[in-house]
Amino acid sequence: MADSRYEQAKALHRDGRTAQARAVLLDLLAEQPGDLGARYALAICLIDLGETPDAQAQLRQVLADHPQHYEAAYQLGCLLQDEEQYEQAAAAFRQVLAVTDLRDTADRLRRCEAALGGSVPQPPSGPPPVRRLIESSHVASRGQLVMSLRLKARHILPLRSATAVVLILLAQGLSRPTFSVNRIIYIYTGYSTVTLLALVNWLLVGYLVLALLSLALRARMYTAEIYEYGMDVSSGILRRTRQFVWYYQITEPPTYLRRLSNYLTHTASLVVSYNNTASTTATVQLRGFGSPQRVDEVRSYLESRIPPERLPIRGPWT
Repeated sequence: MADSRYEQAKALHRDGRTAQARAVLLDLLAEQPGDLGARYALAICLIDLGETPDAQAQLRQVLADHPQHYEAAYQLGCLLQDEEQYEQAAAAFRQVLAVTDLRDTADRLRRCEAALGGSVPQPPSGPPPVRRLIESSHVASRGQLVMSLRLKARHILPLRSATAVVLILLAQGLSRPTFSVNRIIYIYTGYSTVTLLALVNWLLVGYLVLALLSLALRARMYTAEIYEYGMDVSSGILRRTRQFVWYYQITEPPTYLRRLSNYLTHTASLVVSYNNTASTTATVQLRGFGSPQRVDEVRSYLESRIPPERLPIRGPWT
């Protein structure tokens, strides 16, 4: 839960009492030096008060703790550009562009490069971050479909096979019982071994039919659609769920998962952790959708999309 002093400082800054907001934030940071939002807010107050050196120090500390905080990099670049420290300013603007195309960052970088007599770097490859689309059109789009994934039936085959083997062994055991076993079974169950054998055989046939049907249904209904800005994951048969996860919600690189049984099926899975609310996380699993090499390719793609989409923690000071 956010410290109440942060909200107090925000209100003071909004009312134009910047010096008082700075005092509140300094008091907050004295107790919680790792509060990224408070430190960035303090830097904004210092900029407004004209205390540029102290503001730069705070912005550098924010970037040291969170290199992808592009708002801090942008503010630092602007301060350095105003002081004609073009090389350091250009480095800060490049740090911004590595995450997103923020406001006039590209234009400022061109001016810095021109002052240094260098060339303008090429814009980052890949689609623009979804934040830029929202800022320009106020509409969030999934983007183009990149790939479709589907659970491989062989991924869940060992579990079904193991149960079938147990039933087959039980049927074989009942087909050749000794006389004493016959008597014991009849005394305790009231059924002959012939009756039990027929029952087990029917169970085996029924299980095999249901197992094959389940394999076919799961292979069709456990899917994942990978888009430019997120992924749509579907699972379940009777109790079906469908979850769309934006890449900026993902909290860490996807986890590669391969159990012992997966070595027999030549499959693997991915586990993705994401923010399902502002303060909690959940996981979604892309189960057995291909060979280990294929799974690793998908994992690499997701890892490449997370940094430009992940929104750093920011307050109202941006």
